[in-house]
Amino acid sequence: MEARLIRRIGTIYVVICFTVLAFASISYFRKLTARYEETCTKSCEHGSIDLLLLLMCTIFSVLSTFFVVFVQVGIRDKAPGYITFNKIFMLVRNCVLSVRWIYEIIEVTIYHIHGDGQGDTGNIAITNSVLLVVVLAVITPVELYVLNGIERDTKQRLHELETSRKGLENSDASVCVELKPLEENV
Repeated sequence: MEARLIRRIGTIYVVICFTVLAFASISYFRKLTARYEETCTKSCEHGSIDLLLLLMCTIFSVLSTFFVVFVQVGIRDKAPGYITFNKIFMLVRNCVLSVRWIYEIIEVTIYHIHGDGQGDTGNIAITNSVLLVVVLAVITPVELYVLNGIERDTKQRLHELETSRKGLENSDASVCVELKPLEENV
């Protein structure tokens, strides 16, 4: 792929991720505050697990919003380490969120088996969680592919920059001056 195309894809990736993650952060934070007020006025005994899960999703969304900026800084400053750091964080985040949503699927399914389910609300929760796990399973390889391309392009640009600097340093050291004798024109 052409370097400009990779940089453009990287910039589009950063903008889309930043927008989605910023809205997810706000959404999870609003759910967290609403759930906290609702749950803890009655009893924090059973709702504490839900609060903890919402808090975890909120923290991951906020951190993801900050770390996606590392990709843009890595592209701009030719720093592949920032992109590698974001790639590792993205993998950990996706694994943890997959486990969290699979836990929710199992929990709601167990409530349905025991007859404690909430009817359509439980089915919607299961469907949403399954869709989130599937979307995460599809997005993870795509994100890795994009980040690998951006990282490879950044390393190549950094290598070219270092090569051109060394070439300039070597050419400065090997400058030859040719002296010609002055001709006497009388």
